[in-house]
Amino acid sequence: SIWHSYRFMSQGFDQVPFLGEPYNPSYYPDYFQRFGFSVHATWTSWELQRPDVETIVTDLTHLTVGVGEENSLRLAPCHPDSFRANLAVIYRLMTEEFRSNVGYSDIDFDEFHAIFSGMRDLAIPEVTPIIHDGSGEPVGFAILFPDLASLMRPDRDRLPAHDPERTIHYLIVVSEKMRGKKVFAWAARHCWQWLLEHRSGTLIGAMIKDGPCIFARYGHRPQ
Repeated sequence: SIWHSYRFMSQGFDQVPFLGEPYNPSYYPDYFQRFGFSVHATWTSWELQRPDVETIVTDLTHLTVGVGEENSLRLAPCHPDSFRANLAVIYRLMTEEFRSNVGYSDIDFDEFHAIFSGMRDLAIPEVTPIIHDGSGEPVGFAILFPDLASLMRPDRDRLPAHDPERTIHYLIVVSEKMRGKKVFAWAARHCWQWLLEHRSGTLIGAMIKDGPCIFARYGHRPQ
């Protein structure tokens, strides 16, 4: 299911793996296909350098003028001391909005908490916010986090040169009533601007399902 491992990495083995990415020997997909399995869905990931992120943020700034004010939106950073309560909000929004996704299965909050509670000490509050509307109702959230994968690898000294400060854009989820109002772009712009001001600006757009996406829209190819 989407809450656990459910896909293979099939390309990009020359790239430095990132935290949360499926990673397997390159022959696994072919091995499974030779024994009768077939591809059901495909996801792709992008790695953007700081100049690319700056260009998109500049464009999103113009695109989203007034979006927050028009919809009375505010971003509330997820601080560690309120992590469980915020995780309950994320759980509700994810289970509501992801039901039609490939690999979705019902999951109760206790299991959800057990899977994701480790993020408490990894998440950066400013880029892991809950989006509230004017009435205070949560209408979305963003999850971006630092990529610590290379620090966890025993052979990290043999990895190709990479940015140790790169950040993973994992999810931005917006409730159905907020779709079509540029709220996704508004939230992305705020989070990415913070990264440009406080981190290196290298960004991984992680495991995005087939279809239109913000990275392809700006002419970038997945690695």
